[in-house]
This record gives sequence, structure tokens and C-alpha cells, in this order.
Amino acid sequence: MIIGKATLHKYANLEVDPRRETAFSLYDSEKYYFSSKDRNKSIEFLSSELFKELNVGTSSVGLDAKSLGKVYINPSATLPRYKLRSLKDDYGVNIVRDPSKADTIVISKNELTEISDMSYGRSYHSKEKVIEFLSKVTPNIVRRAYTENPGWYARTFISQVTEEKSYSTVQEMISALKALPEDISIIHISSNNLIPLLENIQGDIETIGGHYLHTFKKSDIDKLINSFKDKRVYTDNAVESLLGSGALDHESYEMIDKLFRTNDRANIDLAFTMMANCSFESSKPYLMLLLSDHFSLHRDKPYVKSVAFKSLLNFMDFSRWSSYSNDDVLFAAEKCGQLTEELKAIMLKRYLDDVRSVFNRSAWFKITGYELKAPDDTDKRRN
Repeated sequence: MIIGKATLHKYANLEVDPRRETAFSLYDSEKYYFSSKDRNKSIEFLSSELFKELNVGTSSVGLDAKSLGKVYINPSATLPRYKLRSLKDDYGVNIVRDPSKADTIVISKNELTEISDMSYGRSYHSKEKVIEFLSKVTPNIVRRAYTENPGWYARTFISQVTEEKSYSTVQEMISALKALPEDISIIHISSNNLIPLLENIQGDIETIGGHYLHTFKKSDIDKLINSFKDKRVYTDNAVESLLGSGALDHESYEMIDKLFRTNDRANIDLAFTMMANCSFESSKPYLMLLLSDHFSLHRDKPYVKSVAFKSLLNFMDFSRWSSYSNDDVLFAAEKCGQLTEELKAIMLKRYLDDVRSVFNRSAWFKITGYELKAPDDTDKRRN
């Protein structure tokens, strides 16, 4: 399945357990995968390609609020509900509950994340490589794997499995893999019972090109696409800029940062309130800094549980286990056009602090110069 410049691959599941009467099962997963070495880049790239194909508005540039007509807010969208009144009051927009009656649909910028599952790509392999690998199996390898020096996974069924049956099972798997439809090029091995066998063959099965996989049901993607037909569609971050909230600037960031550092409950509630009422999209770099520095220390405060602040956390995809690197902040600032000299100064200090924390005990290493420079396109690790 092709979406713009992105290709989604169909895959099959291979489950193995020699203890069963049917020692293995190989079946079409009815899913597609998209992979990347970067946990975030893959889904961002795929989303951008899908949105381009469907002409989904992802920016407020050229967005005329008065032309929105009747608007349906998809449940996955993270627009603060208490702010939506401004669409009606300021622009005469009607919010409807039935998408079929809407002129415009607002969806989440992370819409694909809502219908995908993510897994580690180590157990996904090309069909040809699996066949090539299993073809190296001999009766002697089976004996060594499951009888002479059993691994942890093999001990549970050694007494029930003969090496002849295991070898026969491998040959049956090869035949079944060769019989799969041509459009299935990837195999997901979902059983640890193969590990002792694989460990006794020289080499390893190559994994496919990424560490993380997003898998989708074609029916879910088709349903998403069909829901957009004959509608104007915008992402929540595009519409959020219309809701009458201002962006955090450097001065606002410094004030909120100081409020948090007072450790006064009233000041902390005020800081959270100011964050929840700003324009999320255009304030993203400063919000990332504030959440990284202060959220974990104050996440038990009452205002964090409010609808307003939960909307912010949902929009930022942030939780108590989240964190942002210095690179994350700069890439976000560059993307939204907020890479100001003030922000560069903040980030340069943070990078230097990181360096000092590593080398502050060194008698030989000295920093004689430094530079904050945007990476070349080939070096960027974000889409």
C-alpha cells in the first residue's frame, strides 16, 4: 500500500511451538507496517504524506475561520473544549456532533498514532532471509539446539519433541513460507521457541530497516480516508491558533520559569494556568522546556488534573514518563519558525552545561570554542 512517498508493507505472522500437534502456524496478519530507526520520525513522515494526499490543512496559513461553516471536532483532537466557544463567539462557527452534517472536520495531528500499534522491529524479517536462514538447518543442528545444550526457552518442551519432528517442522515452515502470496514480503516471528535453533546457526536473520514499527489495519486507514471525503479537514494544531490565545515569548517563558522556582503553590498554579492558556503550537519550544524542567516536580498539583492542562498534555503528547532532549527543542523551534536568538542562547547554555557535567573532572580536556549550528539535511534525525 502506497501513501504519497511512503510505502506500507504487508506481513505474515509465524508462530512456532513444537509441543502442539500443529507445530507452527503461518498466517496473513491483515496488517501493514511502516518502519524507521527513529521512534517518532516514521509516524510523522507517514502522517505528513497521508495529509498531503487528502489535502488536510496542517497550518493556519490561509485558514479563514469564517469559511469553516459547521465544524465537527473528532474525539481524538486535542483542542481545549473550553476554548472552542471563541470559534462560535468570534467567527460564528457552529460545532456539530454528527460528522455527516459538518462542512469541516478537525482531526488530531496524531490521527495515525490513534489507529496504529508500535512494536520493536527485531522480530520482523524479510521472507527471503528467513527462508535462506532456515534452509541451513540440519538434523545435527536440531539435536545440538534442543537436546545437547538446551537454552531456557527449550527446556519446557525438550522431553516432548524429537529432533526428527523438529527438523521436519523446519522443512514444513520453509514450504509454507514459499507458498505465501507475493505481496507478503515480511515475516513476523512471534515465538521464542525458535531461539535455541537460531543460536546454533552461524550468523543471524537480518531484521528489516528500522528498530521501531508502526502497524496498521488497512480497514482502519480506509475508514479514516473515507471519513474525509467531501469535507474540509484541518488538524487540531492548525485550528488551535484561531482560539484567541497568544504565543509564549522569551519574556513570558522567563516569568513562568521563575514562578515555578518559587515553590509557592499559588505561583505554581498561575504558571500552569499561563501554559494552558497560551497558543500551544506557536509556543511549543518554550512549553517543551517548561514541561521538561518542572512537570515531574509538580505533577501532583490540583491544576494539573484540570481539563485545560490535560488538553495541553494531550497536545504535546507528554506524560510523567516523557522528556525532551535539547535537539528535540531546537528541531521543534525550527519547524514552527520560533528559533529566535533568545532561544538559541538558552539552548547553548544547556548544551554547555551538559558538556561540563561530563568533563568537569578532567585535568586535560579544555573547551576552547563552541558553536550552535543547524545540522545539514543528511544529519537530521527528525522529519
